[in-house]
Amino acid sequence: QQVAVSTFLMLRMYSTCGSSSVAQRARVMGRFYAYLALFLAVLAQADSLAIGANVAGVDYRARTHGFVNLIRQAQPWMSLKNSSNTAQVDEHGWPLENFTVYLQTLGADLQGNYSIRFVGIADIISLADGVVVDQTYNDNTEVTTAILTIKDENATDIQLQFDNMTASGAKNITVMLPGFTAAQADEFNPNYLAQLQRYDTLRMLTITEVDRVFLTNWTQRATKSNSPSYSGFCCPLYRNDPSVPWEVIIQLANAAQPRNIWLNLQVLAADDYFLQLAALLKAQLNPSINIYTEYGNEMWNGGFPAEWHVAEAANASVHAGDPYHLNYDNCNSGQDWSARFSAYNAAVRLPKLFAQVFGEDAVGSGATTRVKPLLAGQSSDSRFLQGQLEYLNATQPGSIDNLASLAMSAYFGIERDLQKNNTLTGADILASFNRTLVTHQPNLQSQFATHAVLSVWYSVPEMRGYESGPSSFGGQSVPGKVEANQSPEMQDLVERMYLYWHQHGFNTLNYFHAGVQDYDWEFGQWTPQWRTSMPVTPKTKALDAVAKQDMPSITLGAPLPVVNYSSARYVDYYSKVPGQPGSCNVTYVIQNRTLDYLFRSTAPGVINMRVTVYTSTTKANVSSCALVATVASRNQPHASYTFHIAPTANRADFTPNETELPFAPGLNVLRLKAIGLDAECAVFNPSNNHTVLTMEIGAIDVRY
Repeated sequence: QQVAVSTFLMLRMYSTCGSSSVAQRARVMGRFYAYLALFLAVLAQADSLAIGANVAGVDYRARTHGFVNLIRQAQPWMSLKNSSNTAQVDEHGWPLENFTVYLQTLGADLQGNYSIRFVGIADIISLADGVVVDQTYNDNTEVTTAILTIKDENATDIQLQFDNMTASGAKNITVMLPGFTAAQADEFNPNYLAQLQRYDTLRMLTITEVDRVFLTNWTQRATKSNSPSYSGFCCPLYRNDPSVPWEVIIQLANAAQPRNIWLNLQVLAADDYFLQLAALLKAQLNPSINIYTEYGNEMWNGGFPAEWHVAEAANASVHAGDPYHLNYDNCNSGQDWSARFSAYNAAVRLPKLFAQVFGEDAVGSGATTRVKPLLAGQSSDSRFLQGQLEYLNATQPGSIDNLASLAMSAYFGIERDLQKNNTLTGADILASFNRTLVTHQPNLQSQFATHAVLSVWYSVPEMRGYESGPSSFGGQSVPGKVEANQSPEMQDLVERMYLYWHQHGFNTLNYFHAGVQDYDWEFGQWTPQWRTSMPVTPKTKALDAVAKQDMPSITLGAPLPVVNYSSARYVDYYSKVPGQPGSCNVTYVIQNRTLDYLFRSTAPGVINMRVTVYTSTTKANVSSCALVATVASRNQPHASYTFHIAPTANRADFTPNETELPFAPGLNVLRLKAIGLDAECAVFNPSNNHTVLTMEIGAIDVRY
């Protein structure tokens, strides 16, 4: 089959002039230009780039110091009786016996005087950098105070020992950063807030701990009254929930004032948990801040326990009558059931529960909604997200309309064949970063393009990036990784990462992480900063530069008009030569195969599509093959037409067919689906169990 599609986009503009006076016309034109200026100003603001970030975890190994009270990032209290055991604690988590505690390791810029205060009696000594001085006890207030003094500019660790405690233990312990007092113990570090305020969206994954903690009831959650430390490395030993309390997360958002927060939510929690959370958010979160909701995190990732639990829940649901229709197509696949269970929760259950609190008009995909559900997929394989959307479309009518955004990640990293190399220099790693980054340029062979198709096809308004940045995880060539991540060249790499992302027509891309950490370790150099004393780095320069830029033009897909466009250049085509399809035509078409093409239109209009056909059958008495052409544009119903193709024995013998289909501004998907209307159109190949149609798809013309 050879297909030629000719498209003509016709725009007509009409204007009329009345017989009004010159003065009247001047006033009208004056108002027009005033409104036009206002519109353009709003449009410019709306089209400026926005960057997001994942909030850094609370960790004694990090240098972020998000809280001015270092107890908030403490490791567990470890018993002096047995250093491998944790100390006994009271109902609020405060130690009742002699203990040691790590407040910082792998630190930097630690010089200064740290004020220590607690209720109780104990002798305090430093087991790491610095010395404890000026310890006093007030009999009236029963409060002990002291000062930890660190003078070494190369100090890295803070570890304290509390000995000779009384039976009542030590309560309300504070160890304040230099310059802060115990009265500020619940405050955030102003330097940290200043760093967060560059971001439009803050994703709370790391501080909600949904990858490894699974709550069912609201009463199990962390609270300020049962959480001396908010560190995930501390709190599992004292309570069910090691995450930062929701009240503190809300306080952080109110202090940083992003436009959006992105919440990763528990995967096993009961309805009441989410109703209580929604009520808390509505009561305490600044009403100007929008809320994106994500069910869990990376639900495609079998390496996370969360996915294991969801798979178990999905399996149990199917064998209990399948109320969510997870096996609607009799796929009998536990992996598919798990993905669909996640999609149901993200697009149906969570929106319904949040709507009970915020109201139905405040939840969903609308531009003015406050609660915005999203569905995240796997950047390297769009089939996970595609399967979820197909399930929702087939079994949960209208549920996709609840989704404000789809999401995926956008890392660039070290090429696979170099990842085990332990002798890479900074220059080697930068070169490898550049080669992997280039693959993210808009091109039809990338998984970004397949995700763009899903976003347009299902009319989901946004595509967000949940994580991004240079990925250099692993213990090999750490000195080279440090050099590369601190290099001035990193600024250009990060800026280009954002440019390529937005050239796909995508929305806010989150950097991972927003914080400060030591780069000299095997777990990656994820943060923009490696020292608090260096707030400006190549990565922060890049992020700030991106935030000042206008939204770039979309370059993904073919701009209209196109002439003699190769049908082999469909989305995700395979080629031995990158960027070049193997042939000009599509041959050996498998029955019911769909081919997606991305076209960019600058204005709305109607296309006139003319199709001519070649089939290789010589039998004139059969109806032969058909081609279903569908155009998908955001926020418009799909428009389809079926071209019934008469057989011909002559490849040059074309029979034209015409129809009109609408195109919208921006990205549009043209989907061609070849079907066989009878046996004469198809040949079954037993070697691969495929039914191949006896037709060939040729060049496509789309013209204004």
